[in-house]
Order: sequence, then C-alpha cells, then structure tokens
Amino acid sequence: MLTVQNINQYYGGSHILRDVSLTASPGKVTVLLGRNGVG
Repeated sequence: MLTVQNINQYYGGSHILRDVSLTASPGKVTVLLGRNGVG
C-alpha cells in the first residue's frame, strides 16, 4: 500500500496540486488526471 498526504506542487507560478492525499492499494490501478485529461 502506498499513502501520500497533503501534497502540494508548483509549476512555474501555478499551484497545480493543493493538499492532495491518496492511498493506492495493492492490485488496484490509481490514476491522477489533470484538467486536460493527461495524467
């Protein structure tokens, strides 16, 4: 199992991830998609 909590990321001057938390369970597929559908 993989757990991340309260991730924040900036790209240039844009705050692209704000307090993102997720848990990826073994045997499951977890995807993070952006606004334009690219992940």
